[in-house]
This record gives sequence, C-alpha cells and structure tokens, in this order.
Amino acid sequence: MEEKRMAGNYEVTTAFEIGTKEIIIGEDKTAAYDERFVVANYENNGIFERYVDALVGGDYAEIVKIFAERVKNEAEKVIDEKSKISVDMTPITKDGCQVLKADDSIKNKVVVIRADVFKPEYQISTKQLQLCTGGFGAEPNSRGSACFCTNLYSGKESRFERSDILGVIEKDDLPDWAKERLDEVQKNIAHRRKERDAR
Repeated sequence: MEEKRMAGNYEVTTAFEIGTKEIIIGEDKTAAYDERFVVANYENNGIFERYVDALVGGDYAEIVKIFAERVKNEAEKVIDEKSKISVDMTPITKDGCQVLKADDSIKNKVVVIRADVFKPEYQISTKQLQLCTGGFGAEPNSRGSACFCTNLYSGKESRFERSDILGVIEKDDLPDWAKERLDEVQKNIAHRRKERDAR
C-alpha cells in the first residue's frame, strides 16, 4: 500500500510542479470546517522539506482557485524566462550526438543530458548541453556514477549521474551559440584553476 503524503495533519491530495515550485492541496477530514483544506508551496533543498505560504479554508473551490492562480503564476515565470532565450531550444536526441558507451571517457567533453531528466518545461537544448568537468562517472567503466558538469548556456554547475547522459558532441557539431559559450566556459574554468593554484 502506498504511503500517504502528509503536510502536517493534511493529506496531500493534489500536487503540481512547474518551474521552481511545487504547489499542493491537502485535506484534513478531522479539522474544523473552515480549516479542512490547505493550499501551500512545497520546498525541498535535499536536506529538509517544508510547506510554506500555506492558506487554509473550508471552501474547496476557493482553495482550488488559489492553487490554479499559483500554478498560472509559476507557468508565466517559465514562459517569461524562456522568452529571453534567443537561441534554438529544440531538444537534442540520440540522432544529434554520439551515444555514450561504458568505455567512453567523457571528462572535458561536451555531453548531452537526456531530455527526460528535466521537467517537461525545461526539456530544451540549453539545459541539455553541458561540459563534463569530472567525477568518477566521467571515467570509463567506473564504479562511480557522479558527473560534474557546467551548463554551456548558463554557466551553472550541476551534478548528474552517468546514466543521465545520452551522448557526446564534438565542438564542430555544436550549434554556433554553444561553440561560443564552450570557449567562454573553458576560459572561466582555466582562470579559476589558475587562481586556485596560485594560492
């Protein structure tokens, strides 16, 4: 039997993730009428979880309306964020890269993260294209699986599993924007290493 998801005394009956937020509706059938339902935002930083911006009420339709407004607001933020991306965001499939094999070393190579690793609204090439900078998973036939990567579009550093990686792309086969960003990312990494070594 599947364990019930609880937010305090409220059983989570509806949850929706969009952008950086997850919004939930919960129900406590034992609560007073005007506190039977809750709408809240769920946060989890990998160490602890909490429900914030909670509103309670007895009118389910009102709670659903607030839930819908929060989902809409987050969706609009994602749309606005993506509208500022001026490059081709078409997701990269296995036809657009060299599919990864167990004996491939991917350290210092541009890798393609599988689109389905990301939430649906972020299954785009600007999230997929990453420079793998290290980790046990970057080595061939390694028991470790962690791959440390830098996003070519944003420069943000992230950790992925080797199984998250679809394949590799040679620099000449990258879109023009990614070639330019690759040069910038590599220069930034080299600069940081030089500063670290000088300490």
